[in-house]
Amino acid sequence: MPFIKIEKIKSGLIGFWEIAEKDDFNLANSIFKSYHPNCKNYKNEYRKKQILATRLLANKMCPKENIFQDSFGKPHFESKEKYLSISNDQDIVVLYISNQPCGIDIQSINKKISNISHKFLNKNDFAKDYNEKELIHLWCAKESMYKIYGNPEILFKKHLTIFEIKGDNTLHGISSQPKFLFNCIINNLKFKNYYLVYTSSFKEL
Repeated sequence: MPFIKIEKIKSGLIGFWEIAEKDDFNLANSIFKSYHPNCKNYKNEYRKKQILATRLLANKMCPKENIFQDSFGKPHFESKEKYLSISNDQDIVVLYISNQPCGIDIQSINKKISNISHKFLNKNDFAKDYNEKELIHLWCAKESMYKIYGNPEILFKKHLTIFEIKGDNTLHGISSQPKFLFNCIINNLKFKNYYLVYTSSFKEL
């Protein structure tokens, strides 16, 4: 199936699209051309379909907006009155629109990630390095935080910490990168066999 739904949340809207052969890729090639403008030349056909599906989803959610990318590939609206974040895994594409800087990430619950945990897990994170589910959750949380700015000077292990307040099941994130100091809440949204994590309550420090 192609388009799945648009879900309204407190901090904005999240749209879901499942890539299918019946998707109108001809339409996708004619809209939102500013998002991956060289998409037609990409050799990876699967990646190309993810981009085209993102364009179709954007056409459902924000047809009057143009989506551009900065020098690091971070997407943004031309008007800059709203913020967006995009993620995909396998055949699923998600797009998050908010009135504040935001990030979203989706990952299959079957993904094995413990072998690279040393690259993103720090001693203050809530996750333990032997728990695969916690590590995937942590990875998603840090990905969503990173996407708020999308700047490679922000290092997952060194600058991003995800912690849990005692008595509160909500996760909180903090960035200690001197140029990008902020905190936010990390939210979970159930979706099929995926971890889906998005940020809210963004606050610069």
